[in-house]
Amino acid sequence: MDMIIGIFQSLGVDQTIFIQFGVILVFYVVISQILFKKLLTVLQERENKTVGLVEAAALQSQAADELASKYQDEVAQAYRQSQTRIESVRSKIKNENLEIVQKEEHSLQVRYQKAKEHSISEVEVVRGNLMKSSDELTQSLVEKIIN
Repeated sequence: MDMIIGIFQSLGVDQTIFIQFGVILVFYVVISQILFKKLLTVLQERENKTVGLVEAAALQSQAADELASKYQDEVAQAYRQSQTRIESVRSKIKNENLEIVQKEEHSLQVRYQKAKEHSISEVEVVRGNLMKSSDELTQSLVEKIIN
């Protein structure tokens, strides 16, 4: 112990060391209550805000992703519905056009048959006239040959 006392005396430490230690301890307690507590509170609030903002940004990003996915699904569904509607209208127009074409074909067939019958009847009339003329011509030739 003498050795420790000798070291303290060589350093110039005397009995006021205990008073100095007490003053430093009181100073630390007062400063820690006034400054350190407030500093720790400010640091904690800063960290909470920073972490809170990051978490809020992550939540908003996730919500935006969900909305984007929802909108993409709705757009895809609307596209499918429009394609179905377009195909339905195409089919309807095609059927209507087919009906029109069939009616026109039938109408043309009827007109063709009437024209054909008319032409045949005209040919028959001309043939009949020609046959009459040929009979008369034959008669006339026979008479000329005989006479």
